[in-house]
Amino acid sequence: MVNSLDAVTGVGGFTGKVIARRLLEAGRDVLNITNHPEKASNLGPRIRSIPFDFDHPDRLAQNLTGVCTLYNTYWIRFERGEMTFEKAVQNSKTLIEAAKTAGVKRIVHISVLNPSKESPFPYYRAKAEVEEFIKASGVSYAILRPAMIFGEGGVLINNLAYFLRRLPVFAIPGSGEYKVQPVYVEDLADLAIRLAVEDSDVITDATGPEIYTFNELVAMIKKAVGSRAIIVHSPIMLSLLVTTAMGIFLGDIIFTLDELRALDSNQLVSSSPPTCQTALSEWVSSNADRLGVTYLRDVRK
Repeated sequence: MVNSLDAVTGVGGFTGKVIARRLLEAGRDVLNITNHPEKASNLGPRIRSIPFDFDHPDRLAQNLTGVCTLYNTYWIRFERGEMTFEKAVQNSKTLIEAAKTAGVKRIVHISVLNPSKESPFPYYRAKAEVEEFIKASGVSYAILRPAMIFGEGGVLINNLAYFLRRLPVFAIPGSGEYKVQPVYVEDLADLAIRLAVEDSDVITDATGPEIYTFNELVAMIKKAVGSRAIIVHSPIMLSLLVTTAMGIFLGDIIFTLDELRALDSNQLVSSSPPTCQTALSEWVSSNADRLGVTYLRDVRK
C-alpha cells in the first residue's frame, strides 16, 4: 500500500498553505501541525490537524506515525516575549527528532538564503544551527533556502505597495543599492514537492529569475500601482524609528533593526543560478489593481 500522508507545519501560514494545497492537488493527504489545531482548515476534509506538542515529544512522534514526508516551514520572524531564536531552534530540533522517531522518510525544510553560524544576525545563525541538526539527523532531507517570498497573501511586497499608494513621501532605508532576489511562493512549493521524491540529500537556494536593487524594486512597484510618492533615502536608524511608529498605529511590526541591517548587507540575494521561473515584475503587473489596497498585518496579537 502506497503511503499517501504528508505533514506540513502551519497550513494556515503563507508558505505552508500553498504547499498543502499543492499536495492535495497531487492526491496526497495532509497532516497539519499547528499551534491552533482547533481551527478547521479551509482546504478541505483531507487535512487533519495536530498540535506542535513541543513539550510532549513522545506524543508528537506518535502523531507523526505514518507520515511519509515532513514539510517544515516552522520558524519565527523575530524574538518576542518568551519566544526567542534559541527556543525556535530547540522546538525545531524536537520536531525533527519526533519525525525521526516516527519513521518519517524525508524532511523538506524551508530555511533561508545565506544562513551562517558566523552571521552577525541571530536569525541567520539560528537557521544555520537547524540546518546542521537536520543534516546530522540521519533522516533523508531537502533544504530549500528562499529569501524574499512573494505571492497572494505575501506581506512585504503588498505592504510596500500599500505605503506607496498612500504616502506623499516614501523613504528607502539606507542607500537602496542592496539587492534582493524574490521567489514566487507557488514556485517554492513546487520545488519543495519535486525535491521530496528525490533519494539524495539536497541543499539548494530557492530563488527567482530577477535580481533588483531595493531602489529598483520600489520604483517597479510604484509604477505598477500608479503611485505619485516622492522617493527619498533615510538612514537605517531613522527608517526604523519611522516604521516603528507606523507599526504602532497599524498594530504590526513592519521591520526590525536586524531585518533592515540584513537587507542592507545583501543577505537576500544568491550567488547561484535561479531555481524558480516566475518573475516578480510579471506577477506585480498582473496583480497591480489589488496590490496594496489593504494592509496585511504580519503580527498576530
